[in-house]
Order: sequence, then structure tokens, then C-alpha cells
Amino acid sequence: MFDLLPADLKAAGLSKQWERSRFKEALDFHPLVAIFKKIRDFAVHSVHVRGFGRDFPVTVLEKDSERQEVIPTIFIESLDRKVLGREISGVSDEDLAWFNQQIVIWPAHLLIQEAIYQTSIPLRNYLATARSAV
Repeated sequence: MFDLLPADLKAAGLSKQWERSRFKEALDFHPLVAIFKKIRDFAVHSVHVRGFGRDFPVTVLEKDSERQEVIPTIFIESLDRKVLGREISGVSDEDLAWFNQQIVIWPAHLLIQEAIYQTSIPLRNYLATARSAV
């Protein structure tokens, strides 16, 4: 998403406004989004950000009942500042600790979905504001 966004905003003539907006600033400070942005490329080209398989228990709600189910999923291994070094520069120790707590609890696909959702909020608000200003 972050590869396409700059090109789309530039094509719409909104890239400079976006860079200075409070919406981008809010997005840059969201720990889940900020850390995923930083490790995205690094994870593709490195063995230092790894995943592992683990079962994830869920409750499936049906019309008149509920049942427990176990779904095999991928979790992200804990991120270590010493190993990742400059790849996560600008990420506070507090945000890194928070992220590492989340990856113990939630599978990678749910965290990625949440990061996309959290990204869509300031982006949508920015676009609504930018359109009304045009």
C-alpha cells in the first residue's frame, strides 16, 4: 500500500499537502503501522524477521450456538533492536515493546489487516478534507 500511495497522491496533485498534513503525522506515529512500514522491505530480503506456524484458537458464533475451532496461522517472531538495527530506527523502545506484545497474541494476518484499517482512517479523512478544499 505504501508503494502505491505516493504515486496516487502525486497523480492527484496532493502529495505535498499529504506530507505536511496532520493525518500523515498521526499515521506515522501509530506504532503498528509505523513498525510494519519499517520492517516490510527488510522482512522480504532478510532472515531477521521471521514467522512461525502456531495454532490460533477462535470461537465461531453460529445462529443458535458457538463452537471452538483451532486455525493454523503464522505468527511473527519477536523483533530485536540489536538484530534489526537501523531498520527500526525512529521506533521507540515503548512502541517496539508494545508491538512485540501484539505479535505474541495475534497472528500476522490479523495484525496486517488492522494496520491496513488503521492506515485507511487518516487517509480517508485527509482525502475528504483535501477534496473539500479543492
